[in-house]
Amino acid sequence: MAAITLRQLEIFAQIVEHGSFRACARQIGVSQVAISDHVRQLEERLGHPLFERVRGGASRLTPDGERAFLHASKVLRALDALMAEMAVPDPAPQARKLVISAHSHILRYFQEPLAQFEEEDPDIHIELDLDIFTAGPLGEKIRDGTVDIGFFYALEAPAQMESTLMWHEPLGFFVARDHILAQQEQVSPADLLNFPIIRHGPRNALRLLIDQAMEQAGLSQCAVATESDNYVQVLTSLRNGLGFSCMFESSADELIRFGGLKRVAFDGDIPAIEVRRIVGPGWSKDPILARLLAVL
Repeated sequence: MAAITLRQLEIFAQIVEHGSFRACARQIGVSQVAISDHVRQLEERLGHPLFERVRGGASRLTPDGERAFLHASKVLRALDALMAEMAVPDPAPQARKLVISAHSHILRYFQEPLAQFEEEDPDIHIELDLDIFTAGPLGEKIRDGTVDIGFFYALEAPAQMESTLMWHEPLGFFVARDHILAQQEQVSPADLLNFPIIRHGPRNALRLLIDQAMEQAGLSQCAVATESDNYVQVLTSLRNGLGFSCMFESSADELIRFGGLKRVAFDGDIPAIEVRRIVGPGWSKDPILARLLAVL
Protein backbone atom coordinates (compact mmCIF):
# COMPACT_ATOMS: atom_id res chain seq x y z
CA MET A 1 0.00 0.00 0.00
CA ALA A 2 1.38 3.40 -0.97
CA ALA A 3 2.28 5.73 1.87
CA ILE A 4 0.44 8.95 2.63
CA THR A 5 2.59 11.96 1.75
CA LEU A 6 3.02 15.16 3.70
CA ARG A 7 1.94 17.13 0.62
CA GLN A 8 -1.39 15.28 0.55
CA LEU A 9 -2.05 16.16 4.20
CA GLU A 10 -1.06 19.80 3.62
CA ILE A 11 -3.41 20.10 0.61
CA PHE A 12 -6.22 18.40 2.57
CA ALA A 13 -5.83 20.82 5.50
CA GLN A 14 -5.67 23.87 3.20
CA ILE A 15 -8.89 22.88 1.43
CA VAL A 16 -10.65 22.79 4.80
CA GLU A 17 -9.06 26.12 5.81
CA HIS A 18 -10.01 27.92 2.57
CA GLY A 19 -13.46 26.34 2.19
CA SER A 20 -13.24 24.82 -1.28
CA PHE A 21 -10.95 23.13 -3.80
CA ARG A 22 -11.08 26.21 -6.01
CA ALA A 23 -10.24 28.66 -3.21
CA CYS A 24 -7.36 26.43 -2.07
CA ALA A 25 -5.94 26.23 -5.60
CA ARG A 26 -6.16 30.00 -5.99
CA GLN A 27 -4.57 30.64 -2.58
CA ILE A 28 -1.52 28.35 -2.97
CA GLY A 29 -1.06 28.91 -6.71
CA VAL A 30 -1.59 25.45 -8.19
CA SER A 31 -4.25 24.10 -10.53
CA GLN A 32 -7.56 22.78 -9.23
CA VAL A 33 -6.86 19.55 -11.11
CA ALA A 34 -3.68 19.06 -9.06
CA ILE A 35 -5.59 19.74 -5.84
CA SER A 36 -8.24 17.16 -6.77
CA ASP A 37 -5.55 14.60 -7.66
CA HIS A 38 -3.87 14.93 -4.24
CA VAL A 39 -7.22 14.44 -2.50
CA ARG A 40 -8.08 11.44 -4.70
CA GLN A 41 -4.78 9.76 -3.83
CA LEU A 42 -5.27 10.48 -0.12
CA GLU A 43 -8.80 9.03 -0.23
CA GLU A 44 -7.49 5.90 -1.97
CA ARG A 45 -4.85 5.42 0.71
CA LEU A 46 -7.34 5.95 3.57
CA GLY A 47 -10.11 3.97 1.91
CA HIS A 48 -12.78 6.59 2.61
CA PRO A 49 -14.20 9.65 0.83
CA LEU A 50 -13.14 12.82 2.65
CA PHE A 51 -15.45 15.38 1.01
CA GLU A 52 -19.02 15.45 -0.21
CA ARG A 53 -18.72 16.57 -3.82
CA VAL A 54 -20.97 19.60 -4.39
CA ARG A 55 -20.31 21.10 -7.81
CA GLY A 56 -19.63 24.83 -7.57
CA GLY A 57 -20.16 24.89 -3.79
CA ALA A 58 -18.14 24.76 -0.61
CA SER A 59 -16.24 21.55 0.14
CA ARG A 60 -18.05 19.73 2.93
CA LEU A 61 -16.24 17.12 5.00
CA THR A 62 -17.75 13.68 5.36
CA PRO A 63 -17.77 12.17 8.89
CA ASP A 64 -14.65 10.20 7.87
CA GLY A 65 -13.19 13.44 6.51
CA GLU A 66 -13.71 15.17 9.87
CA ARG A 67 -11.89 12.35 11.64
CA ALA A 68 -9.08 12.47 9.09
CA PHE A 69 -8.79 16.26 9.43
CA LEU A 70 -8.28 16.00 13.20
CA HIS A 71 -5.44 13.52 12.71
CA ALA A 72 -3.92 15.46 9.81
CA SER A 73 -3.91 18.66 11.88
CA LYS A 74 -2.06 16.88 14.69
CA VAL A 75 0.52 15.50 12.26
CA LEU A 76 1.15 18.92 10.68
CA ARG A 77 1.42 20.65 14.06
CA ALA A 78 3.84 17.98 15.27
CA LEU A 79 5.97 18.46 12.16
CA ASP A 80 6.03 22.23 12.66
CA ALA A 81 7.09 21.71 16.27
CA LEU A 82 9.85 19.30 15.20
CA MET A 83 11.20 21.73 12.62
CA ALA A 84 11.13 24.60 15.08
CA GLU A 85 12.94 22.54 17.73
CA MET A 86 15.59 21.18 15.39
CA ALA A 87 16.20 24.36 13.41
CA VAL A 88 19.80 25.51 13.54
CA PRO A 89 20.16 29.30 13.61
CA ASP A 90 22.21 30.78 10.81
CA PRO A 91 25.41 32.10 12.41
CA ALA A 92 25.90 34.61 9.63
CA PRO A 93 22.60 35.70 8.11
CA GLN A 94 22.99 37.31 4.74
CA ALA A 95 19.71 39.21 4.76
CA ARG A 96 17.98 41.54 7.16
CA LYS A 97 14.74 40.05 8.41
CA LEU A 98 11.56 42.09 8.51
CA VAL A 99 8.52 40.52 10.18
CA ILE A 100 5.03 41.54 9.08
CA SER A 101 2.10 40.42 11.21
CA ALA A 102 -1.50 40.36 9.96
CA HIS A 103 -4.54 38.18 9.41
CA SER A 104 -4.42 36.25 6.13
CA HIS A 105 -7.53 38.16 4.99
CA ILE A 106 -5.49 41.39 5.23
CA LEU A 107 -2.32 40.00 3.68
CA ARG A 108 -4.15 38.77 0.59
CA TYR A 109 -4.22 42.41 -0.58
CA PHE A 110 -0.43 42.62 -0.27
CA GLN A 111 0.78 39.42 -1.92
CA GLU A 112 1.88 40.95 -5.22
CA PRO A 113 3.47 44.13 -3.73
CA LEU A 114 5.40 42.04 -1.20
CA ALA A 115 6.64 39.63 -3.87
CA GLN A 116 7.79 42.55 -6.01
CA PHE A 117 9.49 44.23 -3.05
CA GLU A 118 11.45 41.06 -2.18
CA GLU A 119 12.51 40.70 -5.81
CA GLU A 120 13.79 44.28 -5.90
CA ASP A 121 15.42 44.07 -2.43
CA PRO A 122 17.02 40.61 -2.06
CA ASP A 123 18.90 41.82 1.02
CA ILE A 124 15.59 42.06 2.90
CA HIS A 125 13.92 38.81 3.95
CA ILE A 126 10.22 39.26 4.75
CA GLU A 127 8.71 36.85 7.25
CA LEU A 128 4.95 36.65 7.87
CA ASP A 129 3.22 36.15 11.22
CA LEU A 130 -0.43 35.18 10.65
CA ASP A 131 -1.34 34.44 14.27
CA ILE A 132 -1.71 37.94 15.74
CA PHE A 133 -4.22 40.46 14.36
CA THR A 134 -5.67 42.36 17.33
CA ALA A 135 -4.24 45.40 19.08
CA GLY A 136 -3.18 44.07 22.49
CA PRO A 137 -1.12 40.98 21.50
CA LEU A 138 0.33 42.80 18.47
CA GLY A 139 1.43 45.73 20.65
CA GLU A 140 3.37 43.30 22.85
CA LYS A 141 5.16 41.79 19.84
CA ILE A 142 6.02 45.25 18.53
CA ARG A 143 7.45 46.27 21.91
CA ASP A 144 9.59 43.13 22.30
CA GLY A 145 10.86 43.46 18.72
CA THR A 146 9.50 40.19 17.32
CA VAL A 147 7.27 42.05 14.83
CA ASP A 148 8.32 45.08 12.75
CA ILE A 149 5.09 45.99 10.92
CA GLY A 150 1.68 44.92 12.17
CA PHE A 151 -1.80 45.21 10.71
CA PHE A 152 -4.66 44.60 13.08
CA TYR A 153 -8.45 44.71 13.38
CA ALA A 154 -10.16 47.10 15.76
CA LEU A 155 -13.42 48.99 16.20
CA GLU A 156 -11.51 52.18 17.03
CA ALA A 157 -7.95 53.42 17.54
CA PRO A 158 -6.45 51.83 20.68
CA ALA A 159 -5.41 54.36 23.28
CA GLN A 160 -2.31 52.46 24.39
CA MET A 161 -0.37 52.73 21.11
CA GLU A 162 -0.05 54.92 18.05
CA SER A 163 -1.46 53.43 14.87
CA THR A 164 -2.54 54.46 11.37
CA LEU A 165 -6.00 53.76 9.94
CA MET A 166 -5.60 51.94 6.61
CA TRP A 167 -9.17 51.09 5.57
CA HIS A 168 -12.52 49.83 6.84
CA GLU A 169 -13.99 46.34 6.44
CA PRO A 170 -17.80 46.75 6.47
CA LEU A 171 -19.80 43.93 8.01
CA GLY A 172 -22.78 42.26 6.36
CA PHE A 173 -25.39 39.67 7.28
CA PHE A 174 -25.67 36.44 5.27
CA VAL A 175 -28.33 33.72 5.09
CA ALA A 176 -29.17 30.77 2.84
CA ARG A 177 -30.76 31.75 -0.47
CA ASP A 178 -34.06 30.15 0.52
CA HIS A 179 -34.09 31.52 4.09
CA ILE A 180 -37.14 33.59 5.02
CA LEU A 181 -34.92 36.64 5.61
CA ALA A 182 -33.58 36.35 2.06
CA GLN A 183 -37.08 37.15 0.76
CA GLN A 184 -37.22 40.55 2.51
CA GLU A 185 -36.02 43.74 0.86
CA GLN A 186 -34.51 44.85 4.19
CA VAL A 187 -34.11 43.30 7.61
CA SER A 188 -34.14 45.20 10.88
CA PRO A 189 -32.34 44.35 14.14
CA ALA A 190 -35.69 43.04 15.43
CA ASP A 191 -35.96 40.71 12.41
CA LEU A 192 -32.51 39.25 13.04
CA LEU A 193 -33.24 38.73 16.74
CA ASN A 194 -35.94 36.25 15.71
CA PHE A 195 -33.28 33.90 14.34
CA PRO A 196 -30.14 32.31 15.84
CA ILE A 197 -26.64 33.28 14.77
CA ILE A 198 -23.92 31.06 13.30
CA ARG A 199 -20.44 32.25 14.28
CA HIS A 200 -16.84 31.38 15.10
CA GLY A 201 -15.81 29.84 18.41
CA PRO A 202 -15.55 31.98 21.58
CA ARG A 203 -11.73 32.07 21.57
CA ASN A 204 -11.58 33.52 18.07
CA ALA A 205 -10.28 37.12 18.31
CA LEU A 206 -12.10 38.25 15.17
CA ARG A 207 -15.33 36.76 16.49
CA LEU A 208 -14.99 38.91 19.63
CA LEU A 209 -14.66 42.08 17.53
CA ILE A 210 -17.72 41.16 15.47
CA ASP A 211 -19.63 40.51 18.70
CA GLN A 212 -18.75 44.03 19.89
CA ALA A 213 -19.92 45.51 16.58
CA MET A 214 -23.19 43.57 16.79
CA GLU A 215 -23.70 44.74 20.35
CA GLN A 216 -23.47 48.34 19.13
CA ALA A 217 -26.07 47.45 16.50
CA GLY A 218 -28.46 46.13 19.18
CA LEU A 219 -27.88 42.47 18.37
CA SER A 220 -26.21 41.22 21.54
CA GLN A 221 -29.15 38.99 22.54
CA CYS A 222 -29.14 36.64 19.53
CA ALA A 223 -29.55 32.95 20.26
CA VAL A 224 -26.72 30.75 18.97
CA ALA A 225 -27.27 27.98 16.40
CA THR A 226 -23.64 26.98 15.75
CA GLU A 227 -20.22 28.02 17.08
CA SER A 228 -17.23 26.63 15.21
CA ASP A 229 -13.82 27.66 13.91
CA ASN A 230 -14.29 25.12 11.11
CA TYR A 231 -15.19 27.40 8.20
CA VAL A 232 -16.77 24.50 6.29
CA GLN A 233 -19.10 23.77 9.20
CA VAL A 234 -20.09 27.44 9.44
CA LEU A 235 -20.95 27.57 5.72
CA THR A 236 -22.79 24.26 5.90
CA SER A 237 -24.92 25.46 8.81
CA LEU A 238 -25.73 28.66 6.92
CA ARG A 239 -26.58 26.82 3.71
CA ASN A 240 -28.87 24.49 5.68
CA GLY A 241 -30.84 27.49 6.93
CA LEU A 242 -29.96 27.11 10.61
CA GLY A 243 -29.59 30.87 11.11
CA PHE A 244 -27.69 33.93 9.92
CA SER A 245 -24.06 35.01 10.15
CA CYS A 246 -22.19 38.32 10.33
CA MET A 247 -19.13 38.43 8.06
CA PHE A 248 -17.00 40.84 6.05
CA GLU A 249 -18.87 42.26 3.06
CA SER A 250 -15.65 41.91 1.04
CA SER A 251 -16.29 38.13 1.10
CA ALA A 252 -19.78 38.55 -0.35
CA ASP A 253 -18.95 37.56 -3.94
CA GLU A 254 -17.32 34.29 -2.87
CA LEU A 255 -20.04 33.47 -0.33
CA ILE A 256 -22.82 34.14 -2.83
CA ARG A 257 -21.19 32.39 -5.78
CA PHE A 258 -19.76 29.32 -4.05
CA GLY A 259 -21.48 29.18 -0.67
CA GLY A 260 -25.10 29.30 -1.80
CA LEU A 261 -25.75 32.32 0.41
CA LYS A 262 -27.34 35.75 0.10
CA ARG A 263 -26.36 39.02 1.76
CA VAL A 264 -29.43 40.71 3.21
CA ALA A 265 -29.84 44.50 3.29
CA PHE A 266 -29.60 45.58 6.93
CA ASP A 267 -31.89 48.41 8.02
CA GLY A 268 -29.71 49.39 10.93
CA ASP A 269 -26.30 50.72 11.86
CA ILE A 270 -23.40 48.37 12.52
CA PRO A 271 -19.86 49.76 12.76
CA ALA A 272 -17.26 48.61 10.27
CA ILE A 273 -14.11 46.85 11.46
CA GLU A 274 -11.05 49.08 11.10
CA VAL A 275 -7.78 47.79 9.64
CA ARG A 276 -4.97 49.70 11.36
CA ARG A 277 -1.17 49.62 11.02
CA ILE A 278 1.60 49.92 13.60
CA VAL A 279 5.35 50.13 12.93
CA GLY A 280 8.08 49.05 15.34
CA PRO A 281 10.74 51.56 16.46
CA GLY A 282 13.62 49.51 15.04
CA TRP A 283 12.65 50.39 11.48
CA SER A 284 10.90 53.71 12.02
CA LYS A 285 13.58 55.81 10.26
CA ASP A 286 14.79 53.23 7.76
CA PRO A 287 14.39 54.39 4.12
CA ILE A 288 13.79 50.81 3.00
CA LEU A 289 10.84 50.53 5.35
CA ALA A 290 9.50 53.89 4.17
CA ARG A 291 9.49 52.56 0.60
CA LEU A 292 7.81 49.32 1.65
CA LEU A 293 5.10 51.21 3.50
CA ALA A 294 4.49 53.29 0.40
CA VAL A 295 4.14 50.09 -1.65
CA LEU A 296 1.62 48.70 0.84
